[in-house]
Amino acid sequence: NEISGVATLEHSGGIFGYTTFGLYAPKENLYVIVLTNTNGISPADPALKAAAIALGKPIKNQVNPKITEEILKQWVGTYIYDDGTIRYVTFKDGSLYSQRKGGQAMKINALSETDFFFDESLTTLTFGINNAQRTAVLSNRIAKNYGKETDIAPETEPVTTLISETILATYVGTYELQPGFNVDITHKDQQLYAKATGQDVLELFAESETTFFAKVTPLKVIFIKDASGQVISFTLEQGGAQIPAKRIK
Repeated sequence: NEISGVATLEHSGGIFGYTTFGLYAPKENLYVIVLTNTNGISPADPALKAAAIALGKPIKNQVNPKITEEILKQWVGTYIYDDGTIRYVTFKDGSLYSQRKGGQAMKINALSETDFFFDESLTTLTFGINNAQRTAVLSNRIAKNYGKETDIAPETEPVTTLISETILATYVGTYELQPGFNVDITHKDQQLYAKATGQDVLELFAESETTFFAKVTPLKVIFIKDASGQVISFTLEQGGAQIPAKRIK
């Protein structure tokens, strides 16, 4: 790969509760490694930013305040990419947001009229017009994905349903996704919450009496009952996978 125009060799790894990222810039004889005791969160971006500083070429993402709402709104639409990904670009409260189909809407900040960057990320989005068709190139350093506008309509968020405290209470407990990795389900003020081992609390919203979804990340939790009506497990739907979680408490 590369960072700030300098060629790099990189490697990452991790197991539950531990992630790493290392990079070597042969020409500059620079090696940077970050080791963490976090679960599932790559330390790549901090390592890359540190390397850029060490190289004397820090990454500077500075929002351009001169970009008007009219300019921003010209890029609103749906884009389809070479790899088949669908990405929606929307305008809200004076800013543009980019959302991969099935994912979370993320704010993008203007560097110029056509160049944007994601908060706390090295990923950029560059808009343009080619043969009267709008384009949007998603770049993460040397990796690029080319998108062009399409008339596919944006997804709508599931409608939330109000579930009684009595029913929510039946879901409260500890569920095992895999040995040593559990999810605690709690509820408060007619709201359900999930907390996985080593992760933050996630607010769940009811799509139906047994199906709940998260707004901050694309996932669903579907509770399963036995013949007597007892909640015995749930199925986690995320990223195309369906993972069963047995109730252990």
